[in-house]
Amino acid sequence: MRRAVALLVLASLLLPVRTWAQEAPADSSAHEAYKLLVVPFERRMFFTDVMQEMTQGTGMSADAVVSTLRNGIQQSLRSGGTDQLKVGTFMGLDSIPEDHLTGIYEQMALRYAPVNSASKGDAQRKSSIERGQVRAVRDTTARYMSCEMKDPAILGSIRASKGYERFLFINQMEVRMDLSDPEQSMLMDKRTVVVHFTVMDAQGNPLKGGQVSHRFDGGANDVQRVMSEAFGPIAKQMLVAASPTKKEEKKSAK
Repeated sequence: MRRAVALLVLASLLLPVRTWAQEAPADSSAHEAYKLLVVPFERRMFFTDVMQEMTQGTGMSADAVVSTLRNGIQQSLRSGGTDQLKVGTFMGLDSIPEDHLTGIYEQMALRYAPVNSASKGDAQRKSSIERGQVRAVRDTTARYMSCEMKDPAILGSIRASKGYERFLFINQMEVRMDLSDPEQSMLMDKRTVVVHFTVMDAQGNPLKGGQVSHRFDGGANDVQRVMSEAFGPIAKQMLVAASPTKKEEKKSAK
């Protein structure tokens, strides 16, 4: 009799422990990461005034230079993913069919848009009419190459099949001589890499957009060095823009 009672007491003590152990994984998986898919720029949307220097410095063809930079920025973004933001690419690493990329390109509409809605250029144009006389004023509004989807259905299809909730469109890339300081550029050659981007949700709604840039030593005409100098900082800035806010994280966790 005493042995039976002892077994019942032992079972009652073990039961809560076993139940807690079964429920623990549900708590740890409550916050799922956002999935972000990088859409690389079309080859026609790469611009540079130093292509000759880069091809001579590497022995690569112009097409190979563009392909290397195109893949490099995708890899930098993929490597910069976090527990809160899983980054996928069209590089064959994430099993996204190439025809999906072709379908996205067919639906993209690119256009220049002001970086900020409060445009300095607009203010200049309003003040360019003085005493009844029209005075020509240079429009210095900062602009970036933005993207809209004519039909976002393909984004919804990718979300349904692969789970990507956000899309980071790299709309345009530039590698140029930096002439922002003419006197300094005569003493030291500089380069600037500029990337124009748009962040969208799976319904094709633009969430954020703009351009990010990075300056570096112009002696770096080797493509690998260009990527190592500029792509890390640029990718970091774009991923910050693409990351969900705390409010969005809480909404996703519900």
